[in-house]
Amino acid sequence: MESERLDVVPYLDRSSIVALDSAKGAEVHLGTVWPMLVAGRCRVVDSFCTQSRCYAVLRFGPLPRRAHCCLVQRNLELVERILLGDSQKLVSLELGLAASTVALIVARCLRALGLDCHASSVPVLVVMAVHAFRAADAPNEARRLDVDHDGARHTVISARRPDASLEHMLPGCECAVARLRVEGRSHAEIARLRQVSPRTVANQLTATFQKLRVSGRTDLLRELICRYARPAVAST
Repeated sequence: MESERLDVVPYLDRSSIVALDSAKGAEVHLGTVWPMLVAGRCRVVDSFCTQSRCYAVLRFGPLPRRAHCCLVQRNLELVERILLGDSQKLVSLELGLAASTVALIVARCLRALGLDCHASSVPVLVVMAVHAFRAADAPNEARRLDVDHDGARHTVISARRPDASLEHMLPGCECAVARLRVEGRSHAEIARLRQVSPRTVANQLTATFQKLRVSGRTDLLRELICRYARPAVAST
C-alpha cells in the first residue's frame, strides 16, 4: 500500500481531505486496511461521510502497550464477527461468555484501534474494510492518500458509500434517517440534524429495519454491502 507522493497538509480539515482525495487519491484494495489496523501500525483519528463517499483518517505510529495487549487473535476474531453482522448475544452464547464480557472485549479492541464508540457505530469505512478482508465478493475498490500533518504521517482511505440503493427502497424521510444511521450517528444526533424528536427517529428506524428485514445498523450494513457487490459479481 505504498504511494509515490506525500502531500503536506497544514490543517487536516475535512474539506481539504475530500478535495485532495478526489484530485490525487490512488487506487487501493480496501481489504488491506483492516490488517494494517489490527497489526498496530496505525489508529483511526477521524472518520466521516459525504453524500457519496465514506472516509477514515489513519495516523501511523507506535501504539501504547495496553493497546497491543487487547489486539490478540482471539479478541480480534470476536470483533470481526460482530462487525460482519453477528449479534453480540449470538457470539456470547456460542463462545460461552457473558454478554457483558463480549461487550467489554469489543469496546477495548475498538478503543485500541482509535474508535471510541459502540460496535453499532463503528465508521462505515472500517466495517467495509473488514468485509473486504474476509469476503472475496465484498466491494474492495477504494482510494488512498498519504499526507503529512503535525509532524506525523497520516493516510486517508475513502470508498464509495454502500447505501445509495436506499434511495430506491425507502421514502424520502426514512431514507434520510437510514443514511444518517448508516454513517454511525446516534438517535440524538439524527434528531438534532433532522429537527425532529428522538422518538420520531426511533419510529422511523424501526419501520425501516422492518421493511428491509434487518435487526439493526450492523445487519443493515451487511445487507447493503452484499447488495453493493452483487452487480459487480453478476457482470464478471
